[in-house]
Amino acid sequence: MSTPDLTSANENQSAWTFRVKNFRALDSLDWSPSGVCLLAGPNGSGKTTVLNTLLFPRYLYSHDLTTALRIVGGASALRHLSAPGDAPVTFEFASGDVAWRIEIPIEGVGVHPFYGEQLTRGGIVEYEARPYESAARIGGAMQGRHERKCGLHMLWTSNRPPWLRAMVAHLTQIRIHYSYDLDAVSRPDASSDVASDYLHPNGRNLWPVLRRWENSENLTDRARLEWVLEQARRAFPDIIADLRFDGPNDEPRLYIPRHEDQGIPVHLAADGLLVGLLHLTAVAGAAPGMLLAFDEMENQLHPHAIRSILAAMRERADECDLTVVLTTHSPVLMNEFKGHEDSFFIIDRNIAGASIPTPLSRVKDPKWLRHFALGDLYEREEFGAPVPPASSPSQTGA
Repeated sequence: MSTPDLTSANENQSAWTFRVKNFRALDSLDWSPSGVCLLAGPNGSGKTTVLNTLLFPRYLYSHDLTTALRIVGGASALRHLSAPGDAPVTFEFASGDVAWRIEIPIEGVGVHPFYGEQLTRGGIVEYEARPYESAARIGGAMQGRHERKCGLHMLWTSNRPPWLRAMVAHLTQIRIHYSYDLDAVSRPDASSDVASDYLHPNGRNLWPVLRRWENSENLTDRARLEWVLEQARRAFPDIIADLRFDGPNDEPRLYIPRHEDQGIPVHLAADGLLVGLLHLTAVAGAAPGMLLAFDEMENQLHPHAIRSILAAMRERADECDLTVVLTTHSPVLMNEFKGHEDSFFIIDRNIAGASIPTPLSRVKDPKWLRHFALGDLYEREEFGAPVPPASSPSQTGA
């Protein structure tokens, strides 16, 4: 599905809120991420589930319920095990004064196809479809529901009301990178038939994206490529001086400092360099106001590269009003959030009554935190530690 022209959607397009109830490992979520955010917690606490809550609305809007559920792991065990047997799984996404609420009824091991949906503007209901019912109310009129498309999609595509512009912009501009297909990235021919409008979640179209930017007459595209290479040189100063598409069949070749006359094929490149180029390309290609997420961004990277790429992400996020969410177990990455504790979020079920996720500044006294490296505290299990068996919740998740 093509992305509509939403460039003037909102001066602060990245500001929005996610609220979720009873979804897999998360009995509840209430989060308004902005800027570059870090998300940490023990294995199985729900970090990847949080990323799924960000992804679910995009596919419900652009495709249908079946696709959205498949993208987040399927309908099986969708509801948190400690939730009451008749409780639905609910998602709510708010952008400004517009809120979209989805209520998914659970039936056995699956879900009912007629889910609940409500779209409000300033507290006034603009669209409502109740669970199990085949009709929907738009304004004061009843009409049949589309068998596949959600009400939000129907309202937007029918007459594109201006008040929906920011909400649709958010939904169509969410990209989550769980892991990259480095085997495909190291073989440029593997991505020859992949679209190059933006970096795909698995990254296999890295070279087509960068080649398109190099060949583009658009100054913005050329600047994106220059930014990626500049930041890559900072992150990997000893192994990359340049990237050129001058190999056989215009294949990419990497040039090493002090050996700029001898390019090497990308299948010989270090995995860490490929990961860094993928991270930087994803960020460089993001439109203003977009939300990006990277699951365990530190994988394959040296500490210097982690720090350098994080600095580049922060720079780009400030310039382009991006929201960037990073999940991690890396003490190196955590240390770089000293002084940014409000953007360091924890899933810690040892703290009774804490919201999920919780800013580190509410978990620990900021004055006390000043005396320590944050990564050291995490390693010592001062926060974000596994829950002792006697108090373990009834369900965990990735």
